[in-house]
Amino acid sequence: MIINMPDRRQVIVDVKTPLDAYLDATQTEDEASRVTALERRAANVAQRVRELASKTYWAQFKNSPEFVILFITGDQFLSAALAQRPDLLDDALRQQVILATPTSYVALLKAIAYGWQQTALTENAAEIRGLAVQPYERLNVFAGHLSTMGK
Repeated sequence: MIINMPDRRQVIVDVKTPLDAYLDATQTEDEASRVTALERRAANVAQRVRELASKTYWAQFKNSPEFVILFITGDQFLSAALAQRPDLLDDALRQQVILATPTSYVALLKAIAYGWQQTALTENAAEIRGLAVQPYERLNVFAGHLSTMGK
């Protein structure tokens, strides 16, 4: 997904993270199998981070910041991976991949929407200023004519 930001910037979002290992972990009653499945889940997320980093989306899209967002569909899915690999978040950031869950993703979208609002306000203010200059200039011309007529 591409999110358009003000000033023609774009943020790239990827949503492809396999959930099979997490689902295996939730469906097993054997603790060793559960831990193995959760480790596989963390490895899957780490692999997806490496894949995204190697795609260098920021080089493919001229106006993209130098990162890509990996959207993980639930906070619990990221938490499970971080429990197995606490350094996963830092590793992803070093590879210019931001891990986002619904909570952080909504905050990001709100920040982008706020940027759009500020851009619209700036454009409206410039337009209002332009419209205000015209009557001012006309009034100056009128005052000049009135002054000449008075003399």
